[in-house]
Amino acid sequence: MQQEGLIPPWLIPVAIAALAILLVLAILWFVVLRPSLLSEATRQNAAAVQIANANANQALSKANQALGNKPTTTPTPGAAVIGPNGGPAYSGVLALPDKQSAANPLVIPSGGNLLVTDVVFENPNGGSGVLQWKRKVGNTEVVLINLRLENFRDLDFHFVTPQVFNENDTMTLACSADSGSSCKDSSVYFSGFFKNPPPG
Repeated sequence: MQQEGLIPPWLIPVAIAALAILLVLAILWFVVLRPSLLSEATRQNAAAVQIANANANQALSKANQALGNKPTTTPTPGAAVIGPNGGPAYSGVLALPDKQSAANPLVIPSGGNLLVTDVVFENPNGGSGVLQWKRKVGNTEVVLINLRLENFRDLDFHFVTPQVFNENDTMTLACSADSGSSCKDSSVYFSGFFKNPPPG
């Protein structure tokens, strides 16, 4: 009795043909189709970025015109950054040295305007109590941010809509320490754009 193979004789040529077809398709994908798709996607992405930049510059110009400022374009490296209020970039610190309960306030001078876009609160000594960042307009004092010191060491906030301090407004940082604790060295670092900043 003659023993027959388990694999039919036609299966090997069919498998070789299928592998050859797959190899040809893979070569077509990597050599022809994929590069052309990537090239088209890159071209469309570059066009979308140009349109977005043009729209952003147009919106910035309209915002500056609405505020009475000269239109500006996207700043170039090394150029001074001017905010929507016409003021240059600015940063400062209100700190509580020793055992003071309030930092020296920042008073916005006449003709001035401060747009605060970022604040970073610090509690380096791990004190406990209440820390308040405030704005005083005339006789009205508004607490902008109220924090418990024991909940953070460093805490930052970034505002899409800036906190606005107009002329003669006052920015203050106040602290009320818990019994047996201290506000020593607690501070707020702020940055934004200051039109007509105080000297020094």
